[in-house]
Amino acid sequence: MKKFILVVVLAVGLGGCEQLSMILDAVPKVTASVNNPVTKDMLNTVENGALVVFAGLKAYKKACLELAVPQSCRGTIQKIQVYTRKLTVILPELRAFVKDNDQVNAVLAYNAAIGLIADLKTEAGRANIQIGAK
Repeated sequence: MKKFILVVVLAVGLGGCEQLSMILDAVPKVTASVNNPVTKDMLNTVENGALVVFAGLKAYKKACLELAVPQSCRGTIQKIQVYTRKLTVILPELRAFVKDNDQVNAVLAYNAAIGLIADLKTEAGRANIQIGAK
């Protein structure tokens, strides 16, 4: 009887090892790396777009200080600075994520940067400020 119990225990134990082995073999397939969906070209496009936006806003701010545009420009600049400040934080992070091939964070940072630029352009458009390409 003791031998029977020992055989059953060994069979269950070995069966468990086989299942554990199959699970461990599947883990690398589940966590396998995929190509970074944010490429260096995409990063360059976002950074160049931000440069164009910042140049346009700098010209607008200068015109505001020179009183060449209506004085409501001060309020507009304050509204837009919310986006530019966030963008100046996200762009270096995006650059680092792309460099390190951190796929998840690169996608999040890229989408955030694109969204901020779009929101910034929308806010500028409300004030009739032309920034970048139409």
